[in-house]
Formats: sequence, C-alpha cells, structure tokens
Amino acid sequence: MNNIKNLFEYEKQIRKEADFILYEGGLKKIIAQYGRVEMAGSYPLRMMYKKDLDITLVSSQLQPQKFFELGGKIAEHLGSHFLYYHNTRIKSLPLRPTNALYFGVSFKDWKIDLWVTSEEWWKESEIYMNNILNKLTDERRMIILELKKEFSNTSDYGRKFSSKQIYSSVLDHGVKSIDEFKEFIMLSKSL
Repeated sequence: MNNIKNLFEYEKQIRKEADFILYEGGLKKIIAQYGRVEMAGSYPLRMMYKKDLDITLVSSQLQPQKFFELGGKIAEHLGSHFLYYHNTRIKSLPLRPTNALYFGVSFKDWKIDLWVTSEEWWKESEIYMNNILNKLTDERRMIILELKKEFSNTSDYGRKFSSKQIYSSVLDHGVKSIDEFKEFIMLSKSL
C-alpha cells in the first residue's frame, strides 16, 4: 500500500512541477502565440514518472521559419541546453505524426516534445487518450507507474518499447507485473 501511495505522490509532484513550467512559468502562453496548444501523453493521463512533457501545437499552416522562431523563444525562456528539430513533412519517422514539425527541448532535468500537427492528427491523438482514460482504474494506473519506474532509466525504454506499449500491455492485455511485461515485450517482438 505504501508503494502505491508513494508512486501516486511522486506522479502528483512531477505534474505539479509541469504545471509550474506550463502556467506560472509561462511556457504554454509562449507556445499559444503560434496556435492552439493541447497537452498529450502522460501529463493529461496523470501517469507521469519521467520529467517529460508532450505538447501539441495544432497548426497545419505553421512554417519551419516561424517554428524556429518559437523554438528560439522557448530555448531562451527555459534556458535550454539542447534543442532537436525534425520535419516529417520532408522525412517521416516511424510511429510519429506525418506532415508535422518537431522540437525536442531539454533543460535542467526536463524534456519537452513539441509537435506541430494538423487538426486531424490531434483528433486521432485525443481519441487515443480518451480510450486510455476510459480503461484506467487506480489499480491499472499504479501498475503502469510501477512499469515506468522499473524501466525509466533503461536503454530499452524509448528504443525497444514505448509508453504506448506499457499502456497497451496493462489496459488491453491484462499485464499486472514487471515479469509479465517482459514476457509481453518478448512475445510482441516475435510476432
């Protein structure tokens, strides 16, 4: 029981830091100058374990020049030490939005993924997140947080599997432990 409380409290503390970055710190306001801002990933799902924010800027008309302008504002505002850019309008990435722009922003011990996407892609993402929310219980959220805790600092997380696979394993395939998840990943790779 104590582990559950600690994981939920830890998640709540990270989300509180994220709230500060987004709202009191003004990041969301800066991004909103360029279009509609939507939160994706573990933040709106209340399943944060890593200090990682996924932000979607819904604006299919934003051009790279303006996106770099925004990236510069974000880097200066946050004191970023690393900024990574990708344009899937030119070269696609597996399992990523097509016809999109991306910045990966690192500062202090935080990472922000900022995608500029179309309304259509955002609607698909929103449906996906709502499906997750409809299946979540406190027990399932705890299992997901335990899996994220176990694998968050391994090289496999983000390369051999993602949070989406963690969510699917628990919510769609009934995984309830670290060993069951390892088996799930091994079976997934063999298919």
